[in-house]
Amino acid sequence: MAQPAYYMAPPGYCYAPGFVPANPAALALFAAADPNRSGTVDARELHAALSAGGWRAFSFKTTKLLMRMFDTDRSGALGYREFESMLAQLGAWRSWFDASDADRSGHLSPPELSRCLAAFGFSLPPPTISSIFNAVDGDSSGTIGFDEFVQVLAEVNALTNAFRRHDPTSCGRATLDYAEFMSMVYSTRS
Repeated sequence: MAQPAYYMAPPGYCYAPGFVPANPAALALFAAADPNRSGTVDARELHAALSAGGWRAFSFKTTKLLMRMFDTDRSGALGYREFESMLAQLGAWRSWFDASDADRSGHLSPPELSRCLAAFGFSLPPPTISSIFNAVDGDSSGTIGFDEFVQVLAEVNALTNAFRRHDPTSCGRATLDYAEFMSMVYSTRS
């Protein structure tokens, strides 16, 4: 019998006999990241899992941003369904990253990032793209890798959601005072 949409599976349910995952590779990676079989993966375990799961090592900052984005029940850890959803999203983002990498360098330049963000619906002027790019280009190489790209997507998404709370008519304009602005920016940081 199917569970209602609001049903929250108990921790460890994915280890129950008879559980058949939609993505067996995701379950194997989740199980490897959850050595104590708690049924959840914290930020430290997720960081290790992503590095072991065929992704280039993500910075811990990016890992924490992913935790914040996919921890839908706000438990501080990812359950299996949240983990599986995150992996699916990372796969989709990887496809967008690869498609945006016009020169096939494995990195994005500012114009490539701009085109990719526009494809996601974030139409930003060049000075804003430059600010975003410079903020995540940690090694000042003039390009960003997939880890930094994921960081950009997570941060732009969080800031956009925070902005929308101050833009009730969705006109692209918000009125807020300095304290609200500071709260908005810092509430999106992990």
